[in-house]
Amino acid sequence: MKLIVKKLFLFVLCGVFVYSAAACGAVKPNKQSSSSAEESFAPNEVSDEESFYQSKPIESESSAESEEQSGVEKDDDTFRCGDFGYILAEGVAQLCAYYGEETELDVPQELDGYTVTAVNQSAFGKNDTLTQINVGNSVVNIAEYAFSGCSALKKVNIGNGVAVVHANSFDNCPSLEEIEVTAANSSYTSVEGVLYTDDKSRLVRCPQGFKAEEFSVPADTSLVGNGAFRKCGGIQAVVLPAECALSANAFFHCDNMQSFSFEGTVTDIPDYCFFGCVLLEEIALPNGVEALGEYAFFGCVGLREISIPATVTAIAQTAFECCTGIEEASVAGDCATQWYKDYQQQ
Repeated sequence: MKLIVKKLFLFVLCGVFVYSAAACGAVKPNKQSSSSAEESFAPNEVSDEESFYQSKPIESESSAESEEQSGVEKDDDTFRCGDFGYILAEGVAQLCAYYGEETELDVPQELDGYTVTAVNQSAFGKNDTLTQINVGNSVVNIAEYAFSGCSALKKVNIGNGVAVVHANSFDNCPSLEEIEVTAANSSYTSVEGVLYTDDKSRLVRCPQGFKAEEFSVPADTSLVGNGAFRKCGGIQAVVLPAECALSANAFFHCDNMQSFSFEGTVTDIPDYCFFGCVLLEEIALPNGVEALGEYAFFGCVGLREISIPATVTAIAQTAFECCTGIEEASVAGDCATQWYKDYQQQ
């Protein structure tokens, strides 16, 4: 009962910090962290969730007459074959739209005799019927936001040909519980439904619907990628191993994460790293951290205790913006000491 009351209280506070963010001015576009291997997101959804979708689904109207040989319908540069829309590039097909209502779907390896090599941006954007998608072996590239907003999607199977996939390829898929990769794929692998590069050196994406009381990043992982845990509301605690760096947006809006532990050190807490983690109560930054980026802990309204070592020499002005509840701070060094004095005067 106490936890329920606490969550309701923090939910109200969360609304307050969103309002405060608007009052403080629009959130600046995200800067790329030096440790990030991918382009940063631009988290402007504080005031507008739709800005994250970037969806431009193709509204193809059927041609009055289909081509007799292939049955293809063409609208400008977009062709339609059955429930799929595609474009041609250098003699191969790139899937750009899906018009069907299936719940489980195999992405075709060919359309009208053309090999399908890519799933383009927003190809399945905002689909609300698909629960499972199987990406065929012919597909090489899964674009950013390819499956963005697939509200019912629970599982994605990635074939052995995929060489490029992004964390935000699965953005705003709240039901997604597992991303599986075939063993023959030489670029990526999956462990318990979480997507990694083949050597597990980079954690690419934890599905948004993944649930765990505690998630321990594998010891052989050296980088948590950009947006890797974005909006993973089912994880309550995370343990980061030694020699593992963080990227921008890594734990963006992990609304139920209450604990985060460092087993080693990191050199910086990148931009937007813990943005909107409203239940995070305590953070002890390890010795060796040098910089806290823009909006690193923005809106962590549940944050009560913080420890900042003397190695920190730069704290962005917005790093703790809208963190209104800090009651105890252990700070060392000129930078952290001055920051806490300024915080207390707010």
